[in-house]
Amino acid sequence: MQLEDLNGYVILAGTSIAEDGRIAFGSRRMNLEDDRYDAHIWVADGQALRKLTAGPTDLTPQFSPDGTKVAFLRKGSAPTDKPQLAVIEVAGGEAEVLTDFSMGARTFDWSPDSARLVVSAMEYASEWAELESDERKRKPVRVTRLPMRFDTLGQFHNTVDTTWIISVDGQDKTKLSDTEAFREVGAIFSPDGSKVAFCSDRSGELVATLGTQVWERDVQTGDLTMAADLGMWSTLAYSEAGVLHAIGLRDIFDWPDMLQLWRLTDDSPVSLTSGLDRGIADAAFVGDQAFVLVEDEGRVVVKQVGPDGVVIDVHSADSVADSLSVSSGGVAFVESTYDQPGELMKFDDGEAVQMTSFNDGFGTKLVKGEHFVINAGGGDVDVWVYLPGGSEVIPVLLNIHGGPAAQYGYGFFDEFQMYVGDGYGVVACNPRGSSGRGAEHVKAVVGKSWGVNDFADIQVALDEALSRYPRLDADRVGVMGGSYGGFMTAWITARDQRFKSAVVERALLNWSSFSGTSDIGPYFPQMYVEASLPDAQDELWEASPMARAHEIRTPTLIIHSEEDYRCPIEQAEQLFTLLLRAGVETEMVRFPGESHELSRLGKPVHRKERFEAILDWHGRHLLITAENLAN
Repeated sequence: MQLEDLNGYVILAGTSIAEDGRIAFGSRRMNLEDDRYDAHIWVADGQALRKLTAGPTDLTPQFSPDGTKVAFLRKGSAPTDKPQLAVIEVAGGEAEVLTDFSMGARTFDWSPDSARLVVSAMEYASEWAELESDERKRKPVRVTRLPMRFDTLGQFHNTVDTTWIISVDGQDKTKLSDTEAFREVGAIFSPDGSKVAFCSDRSGELVATLGTQVWERDVQTGDLTMAADLGMWSTLAYSEAGVLHAIGLRDIFDWPDMLQLWRLTDDSPVSLTSGLDRGIADAAFVGDQAFVLVEDEGRVVVKQVGPDGVVIDVHSADSVADSLSVSSGGVAFVESTYDQPGELMKFDDGEAVQMTSFNDGFGTKLVKGEHFVINAGGGDVDVWVYLPGGSEVIPVLLNIHGGPAAQYGYGFFDEFQMYVGDGYGVVACNPRGSSGRGAEHVKAVVGKSWGVNDFADIQVALDEALSRYPRLDADRVGVMGGSYGGFMTAWITARDQRFKSAVVERALLNWSSFSGTSDIGPYFPQMYVEASLPDAQDELWEASPMARAHEIRTPTLIIHSEEDYRCPIEQAEQLFTLLLRAGVETEMVRFPGESHELSRLGKPVHRKERFEAILDWHGRHLLITAENLAN
């Protein structure tokens, strides 16, 4: 895979399966020329495939219950355009945009009678709504609570998340939110249409967490009932009988742990997947049966969960499933593999059938990863190695994922394919702290184990890969990672001098300043380091790469986004200043207007320029060229 291939493949996402088995889904492709994503909605009816919308950017389709319409989010072509709710007849015609929320619609759900939709939207708060853009930029900001901003969503001081019910023709719009004091997100209808469930932290705490409560609102009276108290809740879903469920944890400080599927009863939430010891990524219901996506040793698989907690395997392969949708018409999802960016799948009558072929032929450019398992003394760790064609000895890039509660695996990953395409061998692993191998594995880096157990696993994984694959040149090894992976890159290079090149991206580097500047700073240190300000300055500093960054000798490229509110750019600036003063070869590349999600959701041109910067940096220090030999 080369840089010019970035707009050569299609990413599928957002499936919705109707009762008769038709599937609506979205496609997205980079458009480097116009610096945008071209995204459309399609309908698959058996093997017949039809493009339903013209774009330019149409996302997250959802069939109406009667199967006659598809609702979706449409974003215009201007950079300042926000996604709005739109509806189109499945039979064809022009889509009608129903909303004009100042900051855009976020999520939506159909009413059971297909006559209305409930919409979660972001708007300017009242005192900011009538101001012109220049006035908003000039107006002083009065901050009274945290968070005051959130990654990808921007500043919170002048916006509010609200809930609306909108008729399918757009003529009747009713605002359900009773106050601007609390944000409401992820609203869905109950099966009989009498209630709307949503997530909202209405506790009134001045320092809020990622925690939310789950609420149900009577559509007619507006009466509110709490379905779950403050916890880590998301992805609400009703069973056919009207029983509300959610994915999450009962206490935000249970994290890191396996996200579970919970039945929200009158007494207290009941976990249906506590015995699974794997994290739940998505859930949808048919009758009283939940279908869930589950992270499992580098795979994402589909399972069925009954109301009694009995779990049945539905679809499992060396692949990554995504975008789950279910109905009496079957199960739909998108599936990707090492050498397949993803295609629409339908599971029915015990068999998964591929419904699309958007990326046929692109797989010839891609390399399959090779998997093995190691044990560094703390349980099994999955490792993958990617090798380009040929037999020559090649430089190595050790990649470290973010999180740390995330996983590499069997799915398509453009990063690995790009590096292999440039002549590198890629080594990647899921050390302790990663998801996919249960609660004990993901919790193994908490407290005094932070930077210890994970570091040990990564070292053993790299050494084993170098031993197993003679083509990998142990004298030309680079290391790189983003977010937690950026933390670990800086942590490693201060302790292991074997690396000839490093890229530290959107990294957490100083826990102390992170505590006060990150959108998750008030609680994330407590989750992992089990320490927080003002009483644990020494512990936070010892757990920070900056504490030993003066020992780094590896040439280091630092990449950061200027609107990254998860790991604010001050983190990068600290490391850059220290390395420059210490005489280490270093550069910093700053991307304006981008968030923590640059490598996944950033502007296409920025994503290309990011790859160019990474390949240039590693090329200077790892590739055997006449210029490098001369230097």
